[in-house]
Amino acid sequence: MLPARTARRARVAALASLQFGLATTDAELDGAFRLVHDQYVARGYMRAQPGGRRTTLHHALPETRVFVARADGRVVATVSLVPDSILGMPCDALYPDEVQALRARGRRLAEVSSLAVADGATGGGIEVVRALVQLVAVYASRLARIDDLCITVNPRHARFYEALLRFVRFGPVRRYEAVNGAPAIGLRLDLATALASTPDAADVPFAAHLFTPAEIARVLPLLRRQERRLKRGHAHGPPPLASSAAAEV
Repeated sequence: MLPARTARRARVAALASLQFGLATTDAELDGAFRLVHDQYVARGYMRAQPGGRRTTLHHALPETRVFVARADGRVVATVSLVPDSILGMPCDALYPDEVQALRARGRRLAEVSSLAVADGATGGGIEVVRALVQLVAVYASRLARIDDLCITVNPRHARFYEALLRFVRFGPVRRYEAVNGAPAIGLRLDLATALASTPDAADVPFAAHLFTPAEIARVLPLLRRQERRLKRGHAHGPPPLASSAAAEV
């Protein structure tokens, strides 16, 4: 067994071999939706669909963004950012009163959704999720002008988000029909607080360097370039929803 420090260095080196950013091509979007489908099926969150993809109506909105990690051109991790809109957010189905209370306070909201990491992903699943959360949070705060990120997670994963990423609970455990009735809990991240402060490494080591000025300066130019590319029309959204089976949407 490798010493902890050596193993950590190996994971960091492996993570550096991945390419992170916005999905800017139809192929990347398709890879993301297929990965979500396969991982959700494997975990019992949905039944396998003929098209082999999982998308939502929110993915048809022009403001929705899909983030990916790629290894050798293949999507190995993904997460979506769904800004609040006339359709609401996916978590409105589970926490309508709680979400409406946030809106009433004037908070600008977006939901982190459709998270999936391929089995055996290079760099380790947790480290990959950490990198994706960094991109989503910086994009949401700096480019989309979002105040709060909302997310619904299985209760067994809640501690990861609370202790390591500083999310707080905004809703109780409930059964979520969108994932085959699995239990879910609502969490929220205040982006202004998260990006304005840097936790001490001894206190929150996982997030210690996630939102430092240097890290934000590192990832923001990439996100701005990719956002401009999207707005120029290099990628016009996900594969047509009309081609998906009803249960896929």
